[in-house]
Amino acid sequence: MARSVGLAALALAAGRPGPARGQVQLDPPGAGTSERPLPLGRVEVTRERVPCSDGALAGAVCSEIEVRCPDIPPRKAELAVTRSREARGTIFAHRGSDGRDFFHQPRTVQRYADSGFDVVQVRWEQDWQKTPRSGILRAACRPATVMQHVYETVHRSDKDRGYCALGHSAGGGAIAYALAHYGRASILDYAVIAAGPPFARIDYGCAPHTYDGPPRELCGALPQAPMELPPYLIDPWDNTWTCGEPSPHPDDLARWRADSIVSPGADFSYPRTFVDLYDCATDPNGTAAGAFFFASQLRSEHEVTCFTDCRVEDLGDDGWREVGDRLLERCEPRHR
Repeated sequence: MARSVGLAALALAAGRPGPARGQVQLDPPGAGTSERPLPLGRVEVTRERVPCSDGALAGAVCSEIEVRCPDIPPRKAELAVTRSREARGTIFAHRGSDGRDFFHQPRTVQRYADSGFDVVQVRWEQDWQKTPRSGILRAACRPATVMQHVYETVHRSDKDRGYCALGHSAGGGAIAYALAHYGRASILDYAVIAAGPPFARIDYGCAPHTYDGPPRELCGALPQAPMELPPYLIDPWDNTWTCGEPSPHPDDLARWRADSIVSPGADFSYPRTFVDLYDCATDPNGTAAGAFFFASQLRSEHEVTCFTDCRVEDLGDDGWREVGDRLLERCEPRHR
């Protein structure tokens, strides 16, 4: 099954000076600085051992939680925890789109549980990205807070076992926000982002004509990654109203820039957290440019892999198999 692997162009070893071939320096003002992370919230378990919703792994124990973050309304969610006798580590899995379903990719999450890892799936009652007045950046406190809660309660803050995360599309965006803006590289040993993160540069996704940088070469098979993001999602999530229009409102442009993962105050150096990005080069959408913009900023070890035998936002059988192989190989403790 054919694929194109962009490892040589975009793999950056920790400590290696300067950007690797194929990387570009995008740096908006203040990006890449190690400013203090944004504050997390807290999790309250409201109901324990409830019937699991569809998509939870067989044998999972589910609970209902409420996530409270600063300056935004609380959001309810469901956690599905599947324990393994071996307890090799813990894998936090977050689905894409609005996150209102469990991440349930049988070639990955079930395999992790069968291979001795505790698996935690999260499902939101409402879109995790949506707030009455704030934008996606502030809303990203919610999944970052759940990630911390799982680390403390399921993983028991154990530095002798790997704590890792897997996110698809917007779920990968949640992981990228947690790393870049909420300081969760302090606990994550390994992160996999599949088809994304779409929110790396929301301004370019909503107003592609404002981009005047170099070619967006994510890998050899994708020399010009598309940028367009769906306005019907971005506008309600970021509380704007002109995404996708020929002349977006200046206030909206400013909001999109400020709420992007690649934005002032972000940290892109994770010396103890490996990051792998996987994307489909067949009929790609704006998640591919998100991967390009995010990977171009990373200053620690990461790899980007593009597949060609796949569908948009889906990695195909071989792709998901490789995601499974790589996570089982790399989910090991690095924060001792």
